[in-house]
Amino acid sequence: MATDTEPEVRVHDPDKPRLGTALFKRLRRFVLRRAWYIHSPVVMMVQAPPQMIQAMLKTAARPSVQRLHHRNLFASGRRYYVQPLAEGFRLTTTHSRRWRYRKRTPVIAVMHGTLDEVDAQVTRITLKSRINTGFLLDTFLIPLGMATLLIYVPWHPLVIAACIFILLALSWVAHRVNVMLEAEEMVWFTQKALEDLVPAEIRSIGSQSDNVIYDDQDFEEAWEKFYRKHRDE
Repeated sequence: MATDTEPEVRVHDPDKPRLGTALFKRLRRFVLRRAWYIHSPVVMMVQAPPQMIQAMLKTAARPSVQRLHHRNLFASGRRYYVQPLAEGFRLTTTHSRRWRYRKRTPVIAVMHGTLDEVDAQVTRITLKSRINTGFLLDTFLIPLGMATLLIYVPWHPLVIAACIFILLALSWVAHRVNVMLEAEEMVWFTQKALEDLVPAEIRSIGSQSDNVIYDDQDFEEAWEKFYRKHRDE
């Protein structure tokens, strides 16, 4: 006996994230965190407007006998370059090469500082450092050059592949460590340049709440779970 049944209609929920989109976002965050950015964002809270912060950074970037307490910032001929932006500033640094007269190292790290006015007297400074694009491409220069020679060596293909992988890994580690050192120098410069400003107090948040997310890198994923949980209630 046949019965008339209505076909099941599946309605796509536009608020529900697709599996492919979620995986792409996770992969994108992983690549940016491991290959592009150097460290987690550094946050500072000071009692000063953004214009004053930009002016103090530009002043501190110029060596002067009137600021001898900042002389350690310019050790080994180090110099800092501050570029004011609409949302904050861009900071780079280089230092002199002792074996080459009047030659300086290239820019290998770039730090972006975002200035957000919390109120009329408090500004939140968020520092994010990344590798410079040219220095990132330089990571593959020597391994690829050696690879063009190794492929003609009469070795087993697995041995050749292992040698190329090791060269690439060593080059990657060396480049990343150098960028991390440059990023730390720029963070230290920013902290020293603004040390005369009164730090703003940040209210602490209790750790007993389940809805508090402390890791900003996982905030988007945690927000999606929180949204779906309360939407289905």
